[in-house]
Amino acid sequence: MVTLALPALATNEEQTRYVVSLLEKHVRGFGRGIQLLLFSNVLDNAVLEEEVVRVSTTVVPGSFRKIFHAPIAPHHYDSRLNLSCEESVEVYVHLARLVARCGGEAMIIHTNCTYEPDQWESVTRAHIYDRMLQKVYGHLKAIIAQSPVPILLENLPTPLKGDVTSDSATLVFDPFLGTVEQIREFYDGAVCGLQFCFDTSHYGILRRQVNNLAMKYGSGITSHDVNKEGLKVFCEDVVMQPGLEGLYAQLRVLMGKKMTCVQLADYKGEWRAAHGNDKGSIFEEGSIVGGGDFGEELLSFTVAYARDYPTGIISVDVGVEDFLKRDEQIVSLQRVVEALKKAGVKEE
Repeated sequence: MVTLALPALATNEEQTRYVVSLLEKHVRGFGRGIQLLLFSNVLDNAVLEEEVVRVSTTVVPGSFRKIFHAPIAPHHYDSRLNLSCEESVEVYVHLARLVARCGGEAMIIHTNCTYEPDQWESVTRAHIYDRMLQKVYGHLKAIIAQSPVPILLENLPTPLKGDVTSDSATLVFDPFLGTVEQIREFYDGAVCGLQFCFDTSHYGILRRQVNNLAMKYGSGITSHDVNKEGLKVFCEDVVMQPGLEGLYAQLRVLMGKKMTCVQLADYKGEWRAAHGNDKGSIFEEGSIVGGGDFGEELLSFTVAYARDYPTGIISVDVGVEDFLKRDEQIVSLQRVVEALKKAGVKEE
């Protein structure tokens, strides 16, 4: 049977206890799990590492499945977490061993290959792929070879930072794992054993932006057009992206059993660059399941995934205003449970 999970900060006992209580109350008939989030303050901090071990082994029930999310750097360059940098190997291997100590069954990471705005102008797609992709593959191979737990890579939205700013001059860029084509290209050559975590909100955000560009400019889109829109994408990757049903059909073929986790949330709105008196717009990431621009399509996807991946983990990663109330996550969790039961998805 599929496992339903909620996220909690790995160093926060109060938050973790509350998440456990929510899952025990609202998830019945399906597996229960928790996604424990590691922030960068854990790096090189033995005291916090021991707190992670204590919380995860004494607060989380033994019947819960535990997955961990490694620290991320989506808005800035950090060589410790950037998979194109050699020092990331030692960091991720160390974190993976920490996850194993905690009884975690997998670790989710981002590529974190972040380009800062001042690095962006001279970058071309060929330059990035020639220079970076093989480095990333090599570092992933070294990480997976030494990791005691499976490693999952997560897809990313476009534009990064588009949920906090409409100023195109401050946007950063990660060239990997955005469009269906990028995901396929990456995993076609990726090291054996690498698994995949699909973030639905990230994909919805990216799909909206890429499809807007494709409809406006077509196959003849140029770098000038992209720059005019204030976005950070490669022209070659501006191809119409499918809805969730079409995407899922492709991912099943591409990933097989490797799509072991879904981070489930909706999204709202689209990013638009600020120009003069026009303040532009930002998007909302992590909206309530079924309450954003995907709507009921997201619940249909959830049912399909639960049927096809009975050992998979669905982590309801909806944003919250109060981590000790989590009203948005409770509503989303209830909607997911109701949809699965209504569809007759096999229960315990």
